[in-house]
Amino acid sequence: MIGRIQKQGHYELFEDARGKELLVLNDDNENLESWFSIFREKEIVKMIITHLRFDDQRTQNLTQQGHFYLAVIEDDPDYPGFAHLYLQDEKGYEEFVLPEGIASLAMPEKLVIPTNKWLSREQVENYLIYEAD
Repeated sequence: MIGRIQKQGHYELFEDARGKELLVLNDDNENLESWFSIFREKEIVKMIITHLRFDDQRTQNLTQQGHFYLAVIEDDPDYPGFAHLYLQDEKGYEEFVLPEGIASLAMPEKLVIPTNKWLSREQVENYLIYEAD
């Protein structure tokens, strides 16, 4: 696996008071927090950019947290050249494919493909190359 890191840092996945799943990516390099709503319907998962609301209690309903990498993986046999999001948990790094990239203000809603794969820390950290913008 050869990939170029676009972003990395700490993430938090939690449920807000209304039962909505939220993902917060804290980018180490830009010192910036990005908030996303995660929408799941059957086999479809979407990531939608959102904003912090003062009534969101991040730590009360925290379901997962750890390190994340957002990287373009060149040699993935199923999704070559697509962005991949790796979220660390107790099993290693869970892999998600973002065929349209990460949600942004210009394109606030993006498709997410869960691969149902976990990679070891060594697999992820030893084969990703950091490239600054």
